[in-house]
Amino acid sequence: MLGLGAAFKNPIRRSLLRHLATRSTTTVTVPLERGSEPSRRHKPGGYHPLRPGDVLNNRYKVVHQLGWGLYSTVWLVQDIKEKQMSALKVQISELTTYEGPQHELSKLQILRDTNPNSPGYRHICHLRDNFTIEGPHGAHVCLVLDPMRVSVFDIFRAFRIILPLDLLKRISKHVLTALKYVHDECGIIHTDIKGDNIMLVSMPPKSDKTTIEIGIDELMTLPFVLSDFGSAVKVEERSSGLIKPTDLRAPEVIVKAAWDTKADIWNFGCLIYEFAKGTRLFDSSWRIEDIEMTPPQIHLAQMVGVLGEFPRSLLERGERAKNYFDDEGHLLVGSGVHDNRLDKLVACSGHPLREIPTLVDFLRKALSIEPEERWSSAQLLQHPWLMDVDA
Repeated sequence: MLGLGAAFKNPIRRSLLRHLATRSTTTVTVPLERGSEPSRRHKPGGYHPLRPGDVLNNRYKVVHQLGWGLYSTVWLVQDIKEKQMSALKVQISELTTYEGPQHELSKLQILRDTNPNSPGYRHICHLRDNFTIEGPHGAHVCLVLDPMRVSVFDIFRAFRIILPLDLLKRISKHVLTALKYVHDECGIIHTDIKGDNIMLVSMPPKSDKTTIEIGIDELMTLPFVLSDFGSAVKVEERSSGLIKPTDLRAPEVIVKAAWDTKADIWNFGCLIYEFAKGTRLFDSSWRIEDIEMTPPQIHLAQMVGVLGEFPRSLLERGERAKNYFDDEGHLLVGSGVHDNRLDKLVACSGHPLREIPTLVDFLRKALSIEPEERWSSAQLLQHPWLMDVDA
C-alpha cells in the first residue's frame, strides 16, 4: 500500500498527467456502475418494490433507478406538480420508526432551513420534499432530493491515475465550503465523507448508458456538492463510538477519545490524498495474513510512519490508547514497520514538483494527529493551496 510510489515515477504516467492537467482533451469518459439491490432484501423491513411508471404520493412518477445502498434505493422521478426532475431516496422500512441521532430526515431539514444565504448552502444536496408510503414490506420514508449527475469517485475512475490538481483544488474548496456550513452553522458532523458522497450537479444520465462524456469545462464550472447524510450526527449527539469506514477513521476514533467536526476534516484529508496520489493513504488490511497485527495496530503503525508520533495529550484522552501504546507514547506493536513520510509519498505522485510543498502542507494541516491542532474547514479554506480557486 505505502510502497507504491515507484509506480508513479513512470515517465509515461508523468506525460499523461501533464496532458490532462493542460486540458488538451475536451472530455472525459466516465464509467457508470449499474445494478440493482439484492432481491433477498425485498422482504418485511427491507426495500420497497418500484418500477418505471409508478407514481408516489400522487406527484412523483418513477423514470428509472439511479442506484441503491444498504439502507435505500434511489430513483429519478418526474415531479408532476412542479414539472421538474428530482431524485427520490426510498429508505428500507426498518428505518421508518428509527428516530435516533442518525435519522437522516431531521439532518436534511436542518441543512435546508438553517441559512439559504450561506456560501456553503449551494454545495449541499438538499431535501425538496418528504413523505411516507405504505408497501408490502412496511412503511418507508421517502426523501425527494436535488438530482445529481455523477460522483467524484466516478470522475476519479475516469481519469484512471490521479486527478489533475486544478480540478482537485476545486473539489476541495467546494467540499470545505459545504463543511463550513454543515459544521459551523448547522452543528452537524457528516461522518462519512467519501468519493461516492461528493456529487457533480447536473441531470443524471439516462438508464441505458454505461458511460457518459463530461466536458472538462463542465468539471471546472459546475458545482460539486456534499450528499448522503444518512450517518450524520448533531455535534451534541456525538460520542466516542466508532464511525466511518475503517481506513478513513481518525486517530481519536481508533483510540476511543471524544470526536467532533475535526473527524470529518481527517476523513477529508485522507480522501484528498487518495485523489492526488492514486492510492489510499492508509490500508488496515496491509499484509494482514503475513504479520501478526490486528487492523487497528496496522492502521496506527501507518499513521505513525506517515505523520509521526501520537501526542501524549490525545493518548491521555483515549479509552483504548493503552491497548496500542506504552506509557512513553510508543507503539506496543508495529513500531518502525512503516517509515514512508507524507512529503515523500506526495513527491512521487507525478504532479509538478513546484506544487508539492504547498499540497503537502495543506494535507498536514488536515491530517494533524491531535484533533485540537487539526485545522477547521474555515482555516483550510484560507490555505495558500486553495487561493484563487472559485467557490
